[in-house]
This record gives sequence, C-alpha cells and structure tokens, in this order.
Amino acid sequence: DTNSPLQQKIPIAIPNCRHGSGDSAEQPMAKKLADILGDALSFSGLFELLDPAVFLQDPEKMGIEKEEIKFAEWRFLGADLLVRGGYIIQGERLEMVINLFDVIHQKLLLRRTYNSPVAAARETILTFADEMMLQLTGEPGIFNTKITFVGDASGEKEIYVADFDGSNIQQLTRDGKMNLSPTWSSDGKQISFVGYKRGNPDIYTADLITKAI
Repeated sequence: DTNSPLQQKIPIAIPNCRHGSGDSAEQPMAKKLADILGDALSFSGLFELLDPAVFLQDPEKMGIEKEEIKFAEWRFLGADLLVRGGYIIQGERLEMVINLFDVIHQKLLLRRTYNSPVAAARETILTFADEMMLQLTGEPGIFNTKITFVGDASGEKEIYVADFDGSNIQQLTRDGKMNLSPTWSSDGKQISFVGYKRGNPDIYTADLITKAI
C-alpha cells in the first residue's frame, strides 16, 4: 500500500553504470547516471538507497544481465531491488541498457534500451525512473514533469519554470513588473499568468517552445 503512512521504504541498490568501451574518459558518466536515478527515486519518498560503500562488488566488473547477478550478495546487503545499467558513448550519442531486478525472487522486472544524445542523459534516466514507478506502483512517475512558480530573485515577481525537483530553473518573464498565478495549459506547452506590465492585471500566455509571450 504505497498510500499508507506506515509504508516502509523499499531498499534499492543502484551501482554505478558500467561503461562498455573501457575508455577511462567515460567513467565520470557512470556515477552521474546512477546519481541522477538515485536522486529521483529518493525524491519520490518510496525508496531507501543502499550506501555504495557497502557494495561487495566493483560496479565496473559486474555484469548487467540476470545470469551475471549474484543475487545472494545483494540480498545479504538488504536490497529488495537492484538496478544495473550499461552504456557506450558513440560520438554525441549515448547508448544504454538498464535492467531492474527483483532481488528477493531473482527475476527481471524491467529492461529498457535507449539511444539518445549525450546532452539528454538526465532526461533519459528520468524516463527510466518513470517507467520504474509505473512497473512497481501502477502509476506513471513525475520525473519528466516540470513546475511553474512565482519568484522574486530579480527584485520583482517573475514567472519561473523548473524540473520536478526544483533543478534547472529558467526565468520565463523578464518585464520587471509583477506577474502572478501561473497556470499550465492542458498540453503542457504553454503557461498563462496574470501580468501587470501595462499597469493593469491582464492575462498573458507564454509559449514554452517559442518562448513568445
């Protein structure tokens, strides 16, 4: 029961991803990908991440397929779930395979492959997090969603947009006047708000694709 106030968090292990090329220059990406997923799942409040310091295997030497996983070791550490991912960087493209395992029953729950721009690594990992949530709870995740809010960091109330967790903040209005009550359109491509740039409370709509207001 994921809605119960007494619901215990699910212990999950997320070792660094394994880079397939052996290129040491790609190693920082291995930790980055695991950290993005771990941070997102922690934000959901449903998972307890195991400390990588207690892992018994080197993530770079571990396999990613079911027959290569030593489930008894992960169960010994207290993990109910295990995420194993591997990747290769080809130019500006990131090729990934990510598996979600049920450690208790020693079975594969979810497997996804991705081929996306390296610059979109965060979005790719968050897409997997969304699919994980759907697999485990029956409800899609919120990890690729955004929030809009009013902030006064510039000295005036302006409209901002950020990722679900408050990261990647972007300022939407810059007219130096008060802007209030941002509201999403049904397709998520526009934001309507009340603005005072003409001195009166008028309704404006900002297009998030073209940035036009």
